[in-house]
Amino acid sequence: MGWSRADLFITFLLQALILGAAGVLVGGVIAVSVVRYLVAHPIFNWQGFVVRPVLTATDLARTAGAILATAIVAGTYPAWRAARLDPSRILRGIE
Repeated sequence: MGWSRADLFITFLLQALILGAAGVLVGGVIAVSVVRYLVAHPIFNWQGFVVRPVLTATDLARTAGAILATAIVAGTYPAWRAARLDPSRILRGIE
C-alpha cells in the first residue's frame, strides 16, 4: 500500500497517544470540577473539623503522565501487530 512498517507502527502509536490525551483532558476537567465542588461543599464538616480535597498542579501532571505512559504502553502491542500484517491478505478477506 506504500506505507512502511515503521509508518504503520508510528500511526497506531499516535492514535493511542491522541486517545490518551483526550482522556487526560476530559478527566482533568471532570476532576477539577469535582474538587472545586467538594471544596465549596466539604465531604465532612463537624464541630470545626472539615475534610476537603486538595488538588495541586503536580498531582494533575503526575496523573496525566501516568495515563499517557499507560496509553503508549497499551498501544505498543496492537501497533506492532498491525505493522506486521499483510494488507493484501486483509483486503482479500483471508484474515
